[in-house]
Amino acid sequence: MDNEELIQQLNLIKYRLRMIDLIEEKLLKMRALACLVKEKEMDKEEIDKINKEIQRLAKEVNALDEESRVMINTGI
Repeated sequence: MDNEELIQQLNLIKYRLRMIDLIEEKLLKMRALACLVKEKEMDKEEIDKINKEIQRLAKEVNALDEESRVMINTGI
């Protein structure tokens, strides 16, 4: 491997790590919301609202993971 290839690989790894950091933030938000539901008395409407937010965050996590894996696997 020449230097350009190594630099490209390093940049891809840095990108993946940034995506993993974003994923971690979203997972922590999901956990906090789940704990909130567990610890606090809530009506069905409040629980549904939180569940929708958790589902939205889960979709974002999946999209970030997929996008960054594609970038790594294709070397784009």
